[in-house]
Amino acid sequence: MAPRLPSAVDYRRLLADGGLLAGDIEAASLTRIGGNFRLAGPVSARLGLRRDEHSRVLVEGEFTATLEARCQRCLEWMPLELRGRLALVLGDPDNEMPVLDDDEDLVEVSGGKLALWGLIEDELLLACPMIPRHPAQDCAGREEAQTAAEDAHYKPFAGLGAMLDQQRDEDH
Repeated sequence: MAPRLPSAVDYRRLLADGGLLAGDIEAASLTRIGGNFRLAGPVSARLGLRRDEHSRVLVEGEFTATLEARCQRCLEWMPLELRGRLALVLGDPDNEMPVLDDDEDLVEVSGGKLALWGLIEDELLLACPMIPRHPAQDCAGREEAQTAAEDAHYKPFAGLGAMLDQQRDEDH
């Protein structure tokens, strides 16, 4: 079993100690994941801190998590494996904020503390699919979706019989 990832670290100390950190976060510690998603186990993460050529502090890493997601076709729970990578620039509001390129994202640190659980939870939420669904061949709601789609087809002559009957009644 991997060591437990601390909820927050002093990024300056971690950087001085080599900048590498790996561990797990228990599912109960990540409280913002809910609704159509629930964690099925711990989240594993590996993070590294380093300075770039502009002396900015970068945090880079990857995470893996096993979740359950509610399929939006059949509303049943399904397993979902998420893997993600992150690359962020640290910014301390007490110091001068770093200049970012268009493709870079910033994470604020306060008092030198980097909130690891919040950072990983943010990235995990961003990695979740907007509309989770089983593969079509595995979904119990597939037949219902097909029937609803067939019922929604335009039927131009559907009311013709009723119109003809009404016309006949008015003519007599």
